[in-house]
Amino acid sequence: MRCTLRILIGAALLLVLVSGCGSRDGTRRPGQIILISMDTVRADAVSGVGSADATPEIAAIARQGVTFRRFFAASNYTLPSHMTLFTGLDPEEHGVYRGVVSLAPEVRTLAEVLRQAGYRTQAFHEGGYVAPRFGFERGFDEYLEFDPLEMIRDQTQRVMEWVRAAAGEPYFLFLHTYHAHTPYGGYAQYRDGSPERGLLSEPRIAELRALNIEAPDRAALPRGLRAECTLYNLLAESWRDSLGCGDESYSAYTDSPHLAADRAAMLAGYQHRIREIDAFVGTLRETLESLGEWDDTLLILTADHGEAFFEYGGHLHDYLPWEEVLWVPLVISYPELLRTVAGREVQGLAGHADLMRSLLVLAGVEAPTQGSGIDLSPVILAEAELPKDRELFPAILRAAHLP
Repeated sequence: MRCTLRILIGAALLLVLVSGCGSRDGTRRPGQIILISMDTVRADAVSGVGSADATPEIAAIARQGVTFRRFFAASNYTLPSHMTLFTGLDPEEHGVYRGVVSLAPEVRTLAEVLRQAGYRTQAFHEGGYVAPRFGFERGFDEYLEFDPLEMIRDQTQRVMEWVRAAAGEPYFLFLHTYHAHTPYGGYAQYRDGSPERGLLSEPRIAELRALNIEAPDRAALPRGLRAECTLYNLLAESWRDSLGCGDESYSAYTDSPHLAADRAAMLAGYQHRIREIDAFVGTLRETLESLGEWDDTLLILTADHGEAFFEYGGHLHDYLPWEEVLWVPLVISYPELLRTVAGREVQGLAGHADLMRSLLVLAGVEAPTQGSGIDLSPVILAEAELPKDRELFPAILRAAHLP
């Protein structure tokens, strides 16, 4: 049975009420704790969570661990959702949902707690709205930033070298990538496979780029050209390739006779990027197995928010209170502890605010009392079920509220 969404509108936030359908001790601490944030990956794009069959590596991990089938983001944007992951506080509690705000000094972060508990703390991330200036670096021995897309494309071996070098010592590793974020890639493949579509040629792209069109000048451009530039921007290989003649979202062009084909091309690029993330996760698992550390690793796979592809007319994730944006994957693996519940699927409602406390309890580390999240460890271990009447309030932001 589907859960219902009730919408509350405030001055700066649209709060979505997700209505429900219908301290662990005595455990040895995991040697490794790894939190992977797959930016913009919606739940139904991940095998074992949704119906997709695109992520065999994650599906294999889910069969050894526990999957939450109704896990919701704290927000539709990267910054507030990640801060909730790091603090257990809802966006209204931590207040870090605008790019001019950083985390209050009295709030303890996940990395700070784990470092105090004796874990080495390391992060590899791709900047943007998880940059250090918001407070994310607090508690990390090293908070290393890559360019967007770089970790999966160019830095996989560097990450694995760090994992191998850290073998034998307890550590917390945070990995974040924008690999599935726009632009999705695949423009050349779409153009070559659909010549009748009349997409921009490479010489035309170079010509438009040389014009250096600024955002205020777009209004004077022909609508058809803006639409073609927008499609190119969404399917470019990198944000650095974007054309000034295009908009950020295709939502203004849903009357296009090419919408179905264009949407299919966007989904193809998006799904290809997710398969590449899946391969990275598989490489990480193989590395840990080769070190004899996989069974002793607490691994959490999730996302900050999803992505809409015109299911209700909207695209991307700006101010969109839909499951395509708010429903995100959560897969937890810890073979040494979860062997007896391997393959468990949890159906009740849970969210980002629950993760910090739950992770710390599973790790045998005392959790701060901050935040409204609940401890999911009894649910993970099949000792309890989530309440059927639970309600969650994701914070839905508009781009205008961000810098």
